[in-house]
Parts: sequence; C-alpha cells; structure tokens
Amino acid sequence: MSTEKSIFELKLRLQSEPEIFQIPMHHANTEILLHFRASIANALIANEKSEAQHIPLSEFIRKDGTIQWNPIDTNVDAYANAKEPIIAIPFLSNQYNLLVIDGNHRLTYKTRSNIDDIHALIISELTVIEHSLFSSGFDKMYYIMHNEINHMANATNHQNIAAMQIVQRSYLTDGKFKFHQW
Repeated sequence: MSTEKSIFELKLRLQSEPEIFQIPMHHANTEILLHFRASIANALIANEKSEAQHIPLSEFIRKDGTIQWNPIDTNVDAYANAKEPIIAIPFLSNQYNLLVIDGNHRLTYKTRSNIDDIHALIISELTVIEHSLFSSGFDKMYYIMHNEINHMANATNHQNIAAMQIVQRSYLTDGKFKFHQW
C-alpha cells in the first residue's frame, strides 16, 4: 500500500473477484478491513463436501458461541434450498475460534427458520495461508499476526511456554507456519 500502483492493483482485485468476505477489525480509533477470497475457498473445497461437519444451530444463536458470523439484514428466502456447507476458517478473536467467510446468507436463512441442519467445512490455518485466501499481502500478514498473537497468549497463559521458545516458533522468525505446535 506504499505506492499508488499497489493501491490501484488492490482495488482492481477487489472489484474483479466474484466473492470477497470483508470483516472490520476495530483498534481504538482505527478500523482495518480484512478481506478473504471466498471464491478461492470454494474452489479449494469443491471436492471435499463429504468432510463437512454438522454444527448445532445453537452454536450460531447463543451469545457465547465460538463461531463468528455476520447475519444478513435483507431477505434471504432465496437460500431456502441451498445445500452447500458454510465455510469457516480459524480466527481467534475474543470468544471466537472460527470465522464464517462464506455462507452467511444461508446461515441467516437457517437461523431465522430454526433449521438445525448446518454443515460446515473448516479450512485449516495452514491451508488459508498456503493458498492465500486473501485479497492482499497486508490481509495475509494481518491474519497471521492476529492469530499468532492469540496463540502466543494461550501458550504463555495456559501452557507456561517460555517467551524465547514462543518467539522461536513465531511465523516472523522464518516465514513458516508453526501454529499447530502450540
């Protein structure tokens, strides 16, 4: 984002991508918009629908649920017959462990209609990073930083791992995914 050319290229990608999921991240007086390429996620899982797991409706409607999603304010009746699973990715934020990046319309329909038939495909952090489900390099680095900070806090607070050991496992040390080691 340091040059006009890079800003222009990002705008082109955002306009040409068929499905982009955007989530605002709030930091004091600043809002950062993080973008995930849902169309790439759908292409990745096209042949993996058999691995979808059932998630109870209550997980999406209770206040202390662990899956973050965005209810849609408009009419979603057109999604009544949709059978595709929702797609979620690991995203550690407050009480949440997962973020729905595709299927918010289908999920809204099912929650409004009280339909407890919700299936989800959960894409691993490694896959999200390796297949670059992001609209920009900034989005990728922010995602990695965001989750890694939470992994580091958990390693420190719940597993008593020493600070130097945590730093050595950081993505920033060698650009390799090591979240699964915590």
